[in-house]
Amino acid sequence: MRSSNLAQRLTAIAKFAVLIGLVTALTTYAAGAQATAPSPVSTQYPPEPQHCLHPPIDHGQVYWSFGGSTVMTTKYARLTPAVPGRKGWLWNEYPLESEDFEVEFKFEVFSKPHLGGDGFALWFVNAESDPSFLQNTNALTGPIFGMKSNFKGVGVLFDVYDNDHQRNNPAIFVIQNNDGNFPHSHDLDFEHDMVKKTPPSSSPEYDRYRCVVEYRNLGRPVTALVKFLNRVLRVYIDTGDGQGWRFCLAVEINRMTTGSKPRNTLRDTHIAFTAATGQVSDNIDILEVTTRYLKSSDKARDTDFAQLSATGSGRSYEQLVWFLITAIGICLTAITVYDFNDYKNMMNSRIDVVTICHRLNENVYLHAYAHAFLTFLLLVQRSWLLFILNLLLCLVRFAQHRQGALELNSASLTRMGTRLSGVAGMSPDARYIFALVVYVLSDLYYIYRLFSDV
Repeated sequence: MRSSNLAQRLTAIAKFAVLIGLVTALTTYAAGAQATAPSPVSTQYPPEPQHCLHPPIDHGQVYWSFGGSTVMTTKYARLTPAVPGRKGWLWNEYPLESEDFEVEFKFEVFSKPHLGGDGFALWFVNAESDPSFLQNTNALTGPIFGMKSNFKGVGVLFDVYDNDHQRNNPAIFVIQNNDGNFPHSHDLDFEHDMVKKTPPSSSPEYDRYRCVVEYRNLGRPVTALVKFLNRVLRVYIDTGDGQGWRFCLAVEINRMTTGSKPRNTLRDTHIAFTAATGQVSDNIDILEVTTRYLKSSDKARDTDFAQLSATGSGRSYEQLVWFLITAIGICLTAITVYDFNDYKNMMNSRIDVVTICHRLNENVYLHAYAHAFLTFLLLVQRSWLLFILNLLLCLVRFAQHRQGALELNSASLTRMGTRLSGVAGMSPDARYIFALVVYVLSDLYYIYRLFSDV
């Protein structure tokens, strides 16, 4: 049997690792809770019904027209189905009558494949593009996420597919066209075409003209807020992960033209949504649209909000946690397979049972603490099915610990006692197999969950 000093050291190391993990998780959770306090939505102003779209969607489209692949249902307006080569649009028939305004909308982007595309956009375009005047269901249809390239106005683009392989998608950014065809490079993900002029800021880290955020296949709606105030267009995102609203970008909008008269406003433009799929595709749904008129005296306090990553190099808190869960899960599985194989080989070789117990018991408590920490992370992520599955294994191990049977002993190996074999006389073979079943089933989901957002 190993010495009591070694057992105490291993237990102390494991407890310290779990303590550090708990402190990190709780600190991050507290930071996330703090981030949910402010809201950029101007609820002090009433919604403008002529620019809104609320369920039931198919009955509330009085002020909207649609075409292309768009289908209106009770719960959503589906701009594109998850079918390659589709383009759809949604057009608000009433022009904006305020210099300053905000558009809050909920959307979902999802499909079964890991890769989706191409993307969708929220537009503020001149009335000359009005499809009702042109009497053509493809009046808006074009190459820029379903919008024609000679649009006049501003678009907030939600670019899903990573064409330039820079790992900085799904991305959100702004483009602007004043007159004529808009030159753009879809293969470079509009890198040289987006608006990059940011407003002066007392905090340079908020000088962002694009952001990267995971909004595909979340299983829940994502809410975006596009605020146009004092000629600055801002975008905020709430992915519904409990961290609240986060700052995405802020850019200056200038040199809008109507004929030969320069303008620095989006007043009199129309709200529109378009979407397109390519060789890869997504269901792209608009679930709700709420528009409010603002006052130029309103203030935007960007520094009240946590930031979304400006590039693909930063991973969200949720992704980091799932990466940690996957790494721990795979390590536990590998260790269990190694120990089980080692146990079987030593038993078949008729090695002394005391030696077998000594070799297999060295890291039993460290293994149990690591699995308990993994189960806690699943609770933090609210992955209830996996949490219950792993909690069951934790409870079995706790009961074995209370019986003094968590560590293997000569009685359990020689089958000379059922109490010392574990809960309900669980043999060492059954103990390893039970742990492997839990680990392998969990690992399959961990890997799927981790790479489904790549």
